[in-house]
Amino acid sequence: MKWSAFISCCLVCIGTGVADASQWYLQAFPDLKSSDRQMHSDHPEGRLLARFERAAELLDQKQPAQALQVVSEYTQPLDENFAWPFVLGYLSGVVALAEQEQMFDAVKRLELAKNKTDGLGAVVVLRTFSEVVELQPDLLKALSYEKKALVTGKQWFRRQKISDSAGWAPEKEGMGAWKKLKPLIEARIRELERWVDIDRYGLDYVLFREAQKLRNAGHPSALDFTDIDAAFRIRGEDIRTTIPGADFLAARKQYLEIIQLFPEGMYTEASKLYAAVCLVHLGDAQGAIRELTAFYKLDPNGLYRGKALQLLGDLYLVNQWDRVNAKEAYTRASEWASVMKTRKRVVETYAVPEKSRQVAMPPERIRTMNEDGEIKERPIQNGVLVNRATAKWYLPRIKADVEWKLGFLAVVEDRTEDAKRHFDLALDQDRLLQRAVGQKVFNAYDRLILSAENRAFFGEQEELKKLHGNVKLAMQWADFQFMRENFDVAKSLYRLIQFAASVEEDDAAFVRAVVGEAVLLYRKQGEPRPQDVPSLYDHAVEFPQAPATPYLLWHCAMMTDGTPMGWREFYDLLIRKYPQSRHGLEARYNLIIRLPWGQHEERREMINTFQQDYPQETGYHKYLEGWDKNVTEYHQRKEETRSIQSQEDNSVP
Repeated sequence: MKWSAFISCCLVCIGTGVADASQWYLQAFPDLKSSDRQMHSDHPEGRLLARFERAAELLDQKQPAQALQVVSEYTQPLDENFAWPFVLGYLSGVVALAEQEQMFDAVKRLELAKNKTDGLGAVVVLRTFSEVVELQPDLLKALSYEKKALVTGKQWFRRQKISDSAGWAPEKEGMGAWKKLKPLIEARIRELERWVDIDRYGLDYVLFREAQKLRNAGHPSALDFTDIDAAFRIRGEDIRTTIPGADFLAARKQYLEIIQLFPEGMYTEASKLYAAVCLVHLGDAQGAIRELTAFYKLDPNGLYRGKALQLLGDLYLVNQWDRVNAKEAYTRASEWASVMKTRKRVVETYAVPEKSRQVAMPPERIRTMNEDGEIKERPIQNGVLVNRATAKWYLPRIKADVEWKLGFLAVVEDRTEDAKRHFDLALDQDRLLQRAVGQKVFNAYDRLILSAENRAFFGEQEELKKLHGNVKLAMQWADFQFMRENFDVAKSLYRLIQFAASVEEDDAAFVRAVVGEAVLLYRKQGEPRPQDVPSLYDHAVEFPQAPATPYLLWHCAMMTDGTPMGWREFYDLLIRKYPQSRHGLEARYNLIIRLPWGQHEERREMINTFQQDYPQETGYHKYLEGWDKNVTEYHQRKEETRSIQSQEDNSVP
């Protein structure tokens, strides 16, 4: 029905919907038995409803002249016809005039009604204005009237506070109808905004923007394919990253529609890539691998092919847990980025359509760095096309990402020098990170170089020893994301691992993931989180044999505000229960360092005991000896100064 928005709006205001309109007024006026008799009823409202419905039927049948005749008694610009609900009959006449292309007269009558109505009447007049001017056609003006209708309704029905003692004014008449009408107006606004954008930017842009929104493309985990249940070999569970609000089935359908409607062009190339991404989230990883592989082979030098190789590497690595094929895909992606860097010309087929060029182009810089050396990502809006033809930073970004991941694989496989080489290659592509390194700001590169040297991205190797196969790899992947400061992705992975470990009763994996998340939250927030300590301590008590439990207690000591115990008690617990752990050693060391400076004999005794218990920790020995010497000398100088001052004070007459 052409005027369905107008008719549904009116019927909602009356208190019914299109489907049950006749049933509603038959119940309201049981003495009216036939349509003709209803239209000639002595009940004014019943007669209006019957005539309105009949006019709606005639409009739907493209008989506007007959529709106008049915509501003729309401079409004169009289005050009683502007009153609620009879203004609906008046507006039906306006619609009939517009349908007969008597637009000038229709608009004139609407202007009269706009100045004579308020409340629901004013809202419906503005909505009718919107539909009438859309016929001219003027989408922007139609949208403007629809927005005015929304504002008018909100202002009219907003409840006012009388006073603190008297409370709020009662709801105005028609509030129930407004609550039903408001979502219709909002939906109509969205529809008009879409048509305005199609007219302004093109259908291909709007479809692509909608598809990106449907899969929530801006979410930090939108391209995270980690399959945790496969890592733990859990059957009957689906433990993987979820993207809030995403509808991957609808998104894929939209991408495929773009491919069908626009066989060539930049939006089509992007849609082929992201249609495959949707398959992963729909549970068909093998289908996604086939589509991405075919997409690459169709035109290896085309747009998004390096991204396809990069995503193939991710799929193989953390969805299929296949390091061999992952390494091959990442290596080819790195080579592709290097080759494409030398090719300046991009075929005209891949040019951004002129209509959407302004809104589809990505920012000139994707990241910024503040005065503290912290690097922040700029969000990419839905509808933006990011590829080597639109962004100078695209190729370096792909090469850097796959080099980081090749470095990850090298660390996992204990190839320290290869890992450092890959991390260096990644750094070469990232000017902001180079600045951070030059300014001596601790950064992702420095952390990953240390990871290569320590052969662990986070914590101690000992904490990973009880993790086997792909569970260990999944934990290392979460740690790697943490070290790269992909905090949201890492947090999601740690929580998924905790869930899977609980299902499998894998205490070692559970505690290690709890530690990872706890330290991540502290690093991200930048200050202690004492509220986390009680639950973390409960985990430490429940799983005393887990290799990561000493780290958990150590973290509690760092965060505690005294509940359930103070830092000293946590250190004592570590020393008593885990004396040979790295964190047991650190607890002993910290107790010495935090000892009051005047307690020389006790500090000396504690250092001697530490050296006896940990004879191999010569680095700690040297530092503690230096610390003891400096503290002792400082304390002696302070005492000498105090003695001299005291003598001078006593010598004053």
